[in-house]
Amino acid sequence: MYELKKIPEDFKVEEVNNNLKLIGKGSFSLYKLTKKDVDTFKAIRIIAEKLRINQKYVNYAGTKDKKAVTTQYVTISKGPPKNFDFNNIRLEFLGSREERLSLGELSGNNFEITIRNIERKPKEIKGFPNFFDSQRFGIKENNHIIGKCLVLGDFKKAAEIITEENVANPIEYFQKMPKRQARLYVHAYQSYLFNKLLERNPKEKVIPLIGFGTEPDEETQKLLDEEEITTRDFIIRKIPYLSSEGENRDAYIEIKDLFIGGLEDDDENLGKKKCVVKFYLPKGSYATMAIKYMTK
Repeated sequence: MYELKKIPEDFKVEEVNNNLKLIGKGSFSLYKLTKKDVDTFKAIRIIAEKLRINQKYVNYAGTKDKKAVTTQYVTISKGPPKNFDFNNIRLEFLGSREERLSLGELSGNNFEITIRNIERKPKEIKGFPNFFDSQRFGIKENNHIIGKCLVLGDFKKAAEIITEENVANPIEYFQKMPKRQARLYVHAYQSYLFNKLLERNPKEKVIPLIGFGTEPDEETQKLLDEEEITTRDFIIRKIPYLSSEGENRDAYIEIKDLFIGGLEDDDENLGKKKCVVKFYLPKGSYATMAIKYMTK
C-alpha cells in the first residue's frame, strides 16, 4: 500500500488565488501564511494569541492539511504591516485590502506530493470522481455524524460526541465555538450525503450538496428518506449561522499540469520506491483522491 505524509515535506500545498486585489490603504492586511505540521484552525489560534486579538479578526479562504507544508492567504483586520515568525508558522505581509478573505475565495491549489512505498510509477490520469476524502470527516471520521445531529436539532448529542462528556448548555457550547469550525460539522454531513449520491450516480455532471434550497430529484429524495431528514432541516433556527442553503458540485474533476517524476529509492521504506508528483486542482477537490486514482 502506498504511503503519504511520512514527513510534512512529503505533502506541499500552495494556495492559488487569482483575485487578490491590493490597494495602498485598507482595513484588512493581507499575509501569506506558511505553516508546517499544524492545521489551519490551530495556526489561526496561535496567530490570534501572539497578536493578542480575537480569532474572528483572522480570516482565510480555505483550510489546509496538518501534516504538510502549506502556503495560503489570510487577512487580519488592521494587522501590522510586517512579517512574523512563530516557529513553524510564518506570516509575510503583502499589502492592504478593502475586504477580508472569506471561505471559498480561492481558485485552487498546486500540489507537490511524494508517494512512498511503491513499486511502479503512478499512472497518468485526466481526472477523477470528485469525492470528499476521509480528512473531511475529521480525525475520528465522525464529523458528519455530529453534523447530522445539528441538522436534526440534537445539539446536546452533537456536543457530547465532540467532548465525550456531559454538556449542560449545548447551544452555548456551539455559540462559543468559532463559527467557521462549527459550520464544518454541517458541511461534513453535506459531504457525506454528496458521496452517497456520487456512488449511486457516477455518470452525473453535477450533484447537489444538499441544503434548504435544494430541489430534490428522485435519487436525492430517496436518500433524504433513508436519512429521515428533509431539506428544510438545514434551516437551523436556534443557531442560524449553521443553516446551509446548499449548492451544486461537479461530480468529476479535471487534473491539470500533471507531472510524474521518476522512481527513486525510498529512504523511509527499504526495498521500495518513491515518486514525486505535481498537479493543480480547483478548490474543493482532494489531492488524496487524485493519488488514489493514480495508484489504482
